[in-house]
Amino acid sequence: MLTDTIGRNVFVVHALNDYEDHKRWIDWLFEKHNLNFEYFSEGDMSLITPDHLRRYFTPDIKSKFSVASISCTLNHILLYKKIIDEKIKLALIFEDDACFLGAFVKKLNRMSEELSTLDKGFIVSLENTPLTFPPFRETKKNKYLYKAEKGRMTAAYIIDYEGAKRAYEDLDNHKSDYMVDWWHNDLAKRGIIQIYWAHPPLVEQGSHNGRFSGVLSSYPRSYTRRISWTLQKYYKMYIRRLFK
Repeated sequence: MLTDTIGRNVFVVHALNDYEDHKRWIDWLFEKHNLNFEYFSEGDMSLITPDHLRRYFTPDIKSKFSVASISCTLNHILLYKKIIDEKIKLALIFEDDACFLGAFVKKLNRMSEELSTLDKGFIVSLENTPLTFPPFRETKKNKYLYKAEKGRMTAAYIIDYEGAKRAYEDLDNHKSDYMVDWWHNDLAKRGIIQIYWAHPPLVEQGSHNGRFSGVLSSYPRSYTRRISWTLQKYYKMYIRRLFK
């Protein structure tokens, strides 16, 4: 099973301050689904140094993005370094507003065989946050992974050792000029990594679906937002895809 392969290599990117509601949610959610995990905060806003900025980002990054956005990206970068240093074969990475769509572990494990056939150097997006899905004509019964040109944000994804290594080492010559999800898209565009979408998705982002407010989201926590999100999701997943 995929959960056996990943083992304890499950990480949740988490800000150290002012996100107590997110932490309570993650603690409850992962316990409910019997998932062991580790919080990862080495790129927290309070820990960013000039050396981090020089090593990983373009000189003008602070004029383009907030410290919170830079911190989020740095957390993912430093997590890739951990994967390389510890020679982690597969890692499952979440952000601290992830919301599971149904039986997460069961859905994850049914991808195991397909995942084992992928060429090394990949990211598998598990979420639906931008509400983008494979066209109906491309989906097949008992197929769960679909090659994609770009990612679907970074609330939940699987990355293999080679993917983390390629992404991290690419920063030697191409400093990041982006937030993390855009950085992934740039890596895919340049052929450094290959991105896949899991379909049906397993996760959605709470700062987009109305469950949480967040500094990196323009959507407030509200029931109105949750209703709007649900309507958009079902329209885009079941109706609009018919015409693509």
